[in-house]
Amino acid sequence: MADAIEVLSRVQPGRMSCEEGLAALEELWGPPQDTPEQARADAWARRATGQPKQPGDDRLLAEADADIAAKYGRSVRRAS
Repeated sequence: MADAIEVLSRVQPGRMSCEEGLAALEELWGPPQDTPEQARADAWARRATGQPKQPGDDRLLAEADADIAAKYGRSVRRAS
């Protein structure tokens, strides 16, 4: 993993492509983990950023929304 300050100093808000942002995140934190939590987070991120759904996203989003509602007592679901 890289030094966070060094990586973040290269980030220019609004001037970094999605691919560059993902590469910076991977440099900071390593490759994404293959876990159920990561799958839900990926589905939630796709929804939050307006990306097309992938197969299984509806189930993953329902699980993520239920987890968030249980933990925080409210829903953060966006209108689709």
